[in-house]
Amino acid sequence: MEIHEQIREWQESVHEIGMLQFLKPEVVREKFIQSIPENMTALALCESEAVCVDAGSAEVVLLEHETGSTISCAAAQNQDSLVASLRVLESHFNRCVEDPDYCESENEAIKTKSRCVDLAGGEKFLGFFTSLVGY
Repeated sequence: MEIHEQIREWQESVHEIGMLQFLKPEVVREKFIQSIPENMTALALCESEAVCVDAGSAEVVLLEHETGSTISCAAAQNQDSLVASLRVLESHFNRCVEDPDYCESENEAIKTKSRCVDLAGGEKFLGFFTSLVGY
């Protein structure tokens, strides 16, 4: 499966957004303690879970680190929606670094999470962004 251009750039630079670390697919496969199913293209690690694209559905999912074949949660309806939502999340994190008052605002975090969920494709992706934003 073709990897989104922005994600490839993030992988090349080992870019991090919160708990997400973008790595080349072969590096993710090497670091992930389980075997990643052949129908999945690895994009990143989220702590100990692999962030992958399902070739059949194009959905971006997290694979459970204990089994490798169990989807722990859905992250986005496709790579385009993942990139759009992560750009918003990264902007939020950058602003947190610059502005402690903004960073401590639960309301701002909740607004960011809501926007990310919408861009990712809807409520199905709420759990993923709740884990990244914290609210």
